[in-house]
Amino acid sequence: MTWRLNNATVLGNYVCGPWIPATAYILGDRVVCRPAYGTTLRRLFVYECTTAGTSHATTEPVWPTSGTIADGAGALVWTTRRPDDGTWNNASCYLHYILNHAAVAGATVYVHNAHSESVNLGAVYIVLGGTLASPIKILCVNKADDTLSTGAIVHNTNATGIRFSNHTYSYGITYSSTANITSNSGAHILEGNGTAVIKITSSAYLSVPLNNKFTILNGNFDLGNAANKILSAGPILWKGGALTGTSPTKLFDYFGNFLFECVDLSNLGNNDLFNVAALGGGTITLTRCKLPATFDYTTGAWAGFQDVRVKLHHCSNSNISYDFYEADLFGTLSQSITVYATGGANNGVTPFSMKMVSTSDVEDGILAFESLPINGWTNSTTEKTFTIEGIYDGVANLQNDEVWVDLQYPNSSSGLGLLISTKCVVLTAPADLTVSTKNWTSTGITNVNKFKFAITATPGKAGPIMARVYLAKASTTIYIDPMIVES
Repeated sequence: MTWRLNNATVLGNYVCGPWIPATAYILGDRVVCRPAYGTTLRRLFVYECTTAGTSHATTEPVWPTSGTIADGAGALVWTTRRPDDGTWNNASCYLHYILNHAAVAGATVYVHNAHSESVNLGAVYIVLGGTLASPIKILCVNKADDTLSTGAIVHNTNATGIRFSNHTYSYGITYSSTANITSNSGAHILEGNGTAVIKITSSAYLSVPLNNKFTILNGNFDLGNAANKILSAGPILWKGGALTGTSPTKLFDYFGNFLFECVDLSNLGNNDLFNVAALGGGTITLTRCKLPATFDYTTGAWAGFQDVRVKLHHCSNSNISYDFYEADLFGTLSQSITVYATGGANNGVTPFSMKMVSTSDVEDGILAFESLPINGWTNSTTEKTFTIEGIYDGVANLQNDEVWVDLQYPNSSSGLGLLISTKCVVLTAPADLTVSTKNWTSTGITNVNKFKFAITATPGKAGPIMARVYLAKASTTIYIDPMIVES
């Protein structure tokens, strides 16, 4: 079943719109019942002027579900039409009318690319009938041939904003609101083909509760106020597109599971990306996103112990391929191109190391800040030594309850891998880390203190190996060469 939506084509004297009192209508004019009309099921229908005349001065007709109805002094006659009859002439003018009172699971709504509606409704539920197996599809099209297009706008001026309910797929349509845009339930995919799919014109936010999912594909998030933000506990996937409009003071003000890939966030400006004082739990991962030239990764103090991690991989304002940033309650890590091991990690041109900075919240041997995974490959099935190098600024040696490495490697006959750790065993005295003679460029380090982790293990078969470094010494900075050297 296909429904049609169009308020941009003049039929008679007017484009399709809500009925207006004391108005001269001519043949071909189309109207729908007003939003305040008592029987909301009449919103399903469109009414065509089949006998010209003037509408009643005050009273709206008692709209039928079929046939005709006289209006005003009786000369004006309306004939009942449906927006699913296959013709654009009988298209409705409000998306809300179709979705809330007509469309069922699996239905398709074609929206003319010049359609631009603005309503003031207490709650605009974008979808009520879609299911996960049969979502409702809302497609912006060129009405000349029903091919996909962009440009249609659905705007609500009411303080309740726009809410997406159940399951939907939308293409080429901008959902605009003067209040919050939220997901009330279900999974929703909004594809923009390079245009705005979400637009907020006041100090409101985008919100997705738990047990919902919101996906933006190649679409823009257009902001109209510096107070606009993402305040969401549920998952948001944003692949392609850009942050446009007014630069927000802070973009994320609540933590859920967010994954942004290849999104242009440079319009954030010199503001804050994450408010880490906000409550919540989850992981925010940004991959290959463009960032402003200057901005703050975080603002505020971490709100206690939370399962929250901020991850930015290959995100920058410049064209570099080795940049990364991660942060949580226990520390931050990023790339360093001023401190690095000779012959160590590089991108083919630029050598770099992994800089880890712990906070005061870590605790020796117990609570530690975790590094990025350091990946490698072994072809060996005999005993080998796997070495990772590090350096820090300090006279006293670091110990194995303050910094350690976990190494994962393949087993012989089981899918279960093997894990070995250099961490100090509980209730035993910690030992100094092994001193290293590795050459480093150590710009800015006063007391050069080089160390290494040398782990002896026997892989069961060829396969991937992976190590993570853990820093549990409070308020300490170390640099790790993110390479595993096998010998």
